[in-house]
Amino acid sequence: MASLRTLLRDIHIPGAPDLVCADRNLIYLNPALAVDFDVIRLREAAARLPHISLPELQAAVDTYLGAFLSTVSLDTHPAIDEWATTIRAEMEIVMVLLLGQLVRLLLESRRDPRAAVKYASQLIELAPGDEDAQAQAVRALAANGQVAEALQRLRDFERVHSAEFSLNTPLSGKWRTLAEQLARPNSAARLVVLPQPGRPPKGATPPDEPDAAPWLP
Repeated sequence: MASLRTLLRDIHIPGAPDLVCADRNLIYLNPALAVDFDVIRLREAAARLPHISLPELQAAVDTYLGAFLSTVSLDTHPAIDEWATTIRAEMEIVMVLLLGQLVRLLLESRRDPRAAVKYASQLIELAPGDEDAQAQAVRALAANGQVAEALQRLRDFERVHSAEFSLNTPLSGKWRTLAEQLARPNSAARLVVLPQPGRPPKGATPPDEPDAAPWLP
């Protein structure tokens, strides 16, 4: 019990109320707190992809406040630290999936391009080397009227990709066509995200080849 009290003290976040309490005989959740388990909500949201609604998806994503237990030092408790590392990696993968779908839905709906930029920024923080994530960020910026920033992000990623991977893993045809479309006068801000298979935007004409770029309205 003494070592458990030490662990509970170690995982306490300064300035925050104790989530877990312990006395001589019991360990229990603090009854004064309303506990919302973000890990559970994120797992449930991921299990419902791609059919979860935009509001529900956004609410789930907003529960994520950063890497799991990132402010907690568990060096003296290796088993707990290993468990936390596993959950942390799982949540980052889940967030990449959720954010990718959220940005896609926001761009398809065209309701809130500023929110699309915000969530796309979170996405590329978690997956900076992922081409699809970077393409989502480029589209979000263009949809929000930030065409210069979209072009800059596109060029920056191309430079990083070229430096790290050279010609061994070239960027896809979708990326190259996105770059060409973004460079067209008066068309960049009208880019929309590539829809899920079988769900083209209203009034759009599907591309002839599967590697074609996002449609323009």
